[in-house]
Amino acid sequence: MDIKYATFENIAHSEINSISLYYKIAKNWVFSKKGEEKEIKKRYQKYHQEHDFIVNPTLDFILRYLYKKGDIENVGAYYRNQRMKQAENDPERYKKI
Repeated sequence: MDIKYATFENIAHSEINSISLYYKIAKNWVFSKKGEEKEIKKRYQKYHQEHDFIVNPTLDFILRYLYKKGDIENVGAYYRNQRMKQAENDPERYKKI
């Protein structure tokens, strides 16, 4: 994906719809605290009084729930952070994708 289109919104929409994106990691990108698993779970807890809230959900459920509720930036940040970790952990392999 062209880095101009790798917005949190585009990333979240694609990943939630089972389209895994691999894109050039921009040099100025930094890990987003909003996308950390701890922050994702904390954000989910804000919905504890909603009728569709469940206890001990999977991370996938949480991400889909937050996306449905409009917390798109958090969801996009999570998936972008994951791609950045993949590229950092094995840059040669990531470049081949």
